[in-house]
Amino acid sequence: MIGLAAYSAVFSRAVPGLEDLAGIDVCGPQERAKNRSAIAVYAEQAVARMAPDPMGLGLVCLSGPCGPMVDAFDKAWQRSPDGSLTGPGFGAHRAKRIHPFTLLRSLQNQVPAILSMNLGITGPCINALDSATGLACLLPNIAAQLTRCRAILLVMAAAGEGLEEGSKRKARVPGASGLEGAICLLLTRDAALGTLELAQPDRDCRPAVEDLAAPVLAPGVTLLRHLALGSQEALITNTDESGFQSAVFWRQH
Repeated sequence: MIGLAAYSAVFSRAVPGLEDLAGIDVCGPQERAKNRSAIAVYAEQAVARMAPDPMGLGLVCLSGPCGPMVDAFDKAWQRSPDGSLTGPGFGAHRAKRIHPFTLLRSLQNQVPAILSMNLGITGPCINALDSATGLACLLPNIAAQLTRCRAILLVMAAAGEGLEEGSKRKARVPGASGLEGAICLLLTRDAALGTLELAQPDRDCRPAVEDLAAPVLAPGVTLLRHLALGSQEALITNTDESGFQSAVFWRQH
């Protein structure tokens, strides 16, 4: 059994249906910091609101876009007086134009890395890349990890409204309002608030436009909406870009 013990979240804008749910905050769009990108900033803020005990804690992350990164290479790529970034002589002369943190900030596994360091988490650590079906796909692994961990901190985070990812999102899902942020779920073997389990998806369910615009956050947002509504039971079906569907069944306790 996978039980939900606690939750928290931060978002770049208000999310309809979550306005009055405790533990949910609107922090506004976040910028990258010197040594981390916007996705890690969101994740840190969401986890700080929960303040989980790191003892015996495992970490599972579902990481979406990190935030604007192409412009971070502009100085090295476009504004250099001695040639383009690529080509002969790069290692000898031009590699120093790229700050060491620039590459680290572009990696999606920075979320579990930064959270592990900040919290002192020494348990199992898994990072999966962006997908609307990621929550359901991760549940079997989470169930296995709970046999040897006190709890699992599941973090879903995405910062896909920047220059690059935002442009792709607008072309892929025109008219949708993009969403950035992070959702934290503390999962245990006890069902304090309710339980999550794999289920057969509703094949007739069509994803909402808003869910397609922020696929990593979509299952978490739907779950939070059911918590806000006080739903006793709910089938949460999600569809990825290729049309693959997965589902999680929520039962309130």
